[in-house]
Amino acid sequence: NEAPAALLPAIGRCSQRELSFPNLMSGYRVYTAGSKGAGRGGTPTLLHGSEAAYWPHAESTIAGLLNSIPDEDGTEIILESTANGPGDAYHQRWQMAVSGLSDWIGIFLPWSLSPEYRRVPEPDFQPTDEEKELMALHGLDEAQVNWRRHKIMDLGSEALFRHEYPITADEAFSATDFDSFIASEHVLRARKAERDGSGPLIL
Repeated sequence: NEAPAALLPAIGRCSQRELSFPNLMSGYRVYTAGSKGAGRGGTPTLLHGSEAAYWPHAESTIAGLLNSIPDEDGTEIILESTANGPGDAYHQRWQMAVSGLSDWIGIFLPWSLSPEYRRVPEPDFQPTDEEKELMALHGLDEAQVNWRRHKIMDLGSEALFRHEYPITADEAFSATDFDSFIASEHVLRARKAERDGSGPLIL
């Protein structure tokens, strides 16, 4: 709105779901994931799908959207989401991306990257042994650990915190499975540890 009127593009269709710029041959469209036909019938070049792991008809919706976007230079598809456990359509595409079996690029952003997720430690603040281990594993400082501690109190559950604020991709996709046989933090700890091998190799 601050640009000179002469530079503003002419607006064509304008509604809650669509905004077009006919002189630029471009525009935006908004779909809800609850619609089974979302994205079908159009030829978009850029797609941003938000909270894709929670779409009620994820497989058919993703298929319709992907089929509408040509595989050409200048096109881009982004599917982002809080993870919703292992095995769904979103997780399957994540696995293909990180294993190099598709054209997708897997990007995980831990909560620790957000500068606002900090809380100045109280004068008597002392990290627990678990928090010290998290600090060592992930390079957290006391302000981040203190924020985490208070957020867990707000949510009422450390498992729920790990689901909403994962710090690793493995934690993100396993956090909804609260009854897993081996907790994800134990797996991460084992991966970071260095031990000399001993005993027989059993296959």
